[in-house]
Amino acid sequence: MKIILLSVLVFLVTGISAIAMEKGEICVSRGEDNGVLNIRPAQITANEKHLFWISGGERKCVTVKPGKYRTVAQSSDPYDPNDKNAITWKSQPLTILVKKDSKVIIYVTPGSQDTAYVGSWKLKK
Repeated sequence: MKIILLSVLVFLVTGISAIAMEKGEICVSRGEDNGVLNIRPAQITANEKHLFWISGGERKCVTVKPGKYRTVAQSSDPYDPNDKNAITWKSQPLTILVKKDSKVIIYVTPGSQDTAYVGSWKLKK
């Protein structure tokens, strides 16, 4: 009986460890921008949960469970120092699928028209 219980315990611990090790990665890359836009960090969220802040010229990654994630980049207006609204520049959501042992790379860019930045962040894979 003890051997059976020990075997069941080992099986459960091994199974739980295997499930816990299933992971993927979300990486966000943001190129360098001009002036104040470069230093204004954008908040990156996945499924409405904060992942990290990212500024121009940075690339950051986070380990996540495999699954579907709705990602967003947002910040206040980089050109208005009095803007306290954290979502003035908010991207359209980008839905990604993170698979086990895989990496999804997302690029963050400012919305632009001709040579002018016109607000809102853009996300693309």
